[in-house]
Amino acid sequence: MATTTLKGAPSEHANGSATLTESIETNVQDVQEAAAKAGDTLGGWLRQLPLASLGVVGVIGDETKVVVNKLFLNKLVARGERVQHDAARWMKDVQARFR
Repeated sequence: MATTTLKGAPSEHANGSATLTESIETNVQDVQEAAAKAGDTLGGWLRQLPLASLGVVGVIGDETKVVVNKLFLNKLVARGERVQHDAARWMKDVQARFR
């Protein structure tokens, strides 16, 4: 962004303070620097957004496996052991009847 100065404008007031033009130029430079930093921040954020979304999917998958394993796997294993025990007892009863 280009800045222009007025020809013949005084560079300082009598009391030594900066002129209006210098103040405006300083403000313009500050705004340009802030915009550049904000653009870098936004660009970085936009680059990280797809990676973050993939991370969310991965974490949800991991947590789902943990919950399923804790809640259902233990119940399924316990039920399977009971079925195995019942089947073994049933087989012994059947074998005893046919002897």
